[in-house]
Amino acid sequence: MIPTMIRRARRAAIASTPLAFSALLLACADSEGGAGPLGPDLTVPGIHPVVVVASQTASAATLELHLKRVDVSDRIASVQGEISYDAASMRLTGASIPSGITGAWNEVRPGVVRFTGVAVEGIEGGAVLELRFAATAPVREGAVSLRIEEMVAAEGFTDLRPSLQLEGTRPALSRVRP
Repeated sequence: MIPTMIRRARRAAIASTPLAFSALLLACADSEGGAGPLGPDLTVPGIHPVVVVASQTASAATLELHLKRVDVSDRIASVQGEISYDAASMRLTGASIPSGITGAWNEVRPGVVRFTGVAVEGIEGGAVLELRFAATAPVREGAVSLRIEEMVAAEGFTDLRPSLQLEGTRPALSRVRP
């Protein structure tokens, strides 16, 4: 009972302090140099695309695309884009759009998946796309790129792309869900 209470208190303290949360993510960085943390940019206001390595074995990997809102009150009503991956080390075996989001995905060629998702009330949080792969190597930084073509707010249908925090085409890669 006491260890459970201590763990809960630690979680609450970490979650309540953005700097401590960023430090926790830095500590969880993969030692292979692959799944980097969200880093200090998580505190920058905007919408941060994060690709989470949700699971990985020697022969398979599951990646989730999250759109982490930081100091952005608008919920995302729709998103459309393209995610590219290293087809030399990963082969797509399936994908899905999480419940609560109406959408579709299509592998237009090996290494490129187009996707779209709509949630009229807005996407609160969590993944907007899940990709499952047969993998021949660990998923590393730079293995995935992203292009968001449309991102619209649930209220007023304003364009949210100016809030996008994406350096070039490389989303943050993490093994920790934002």
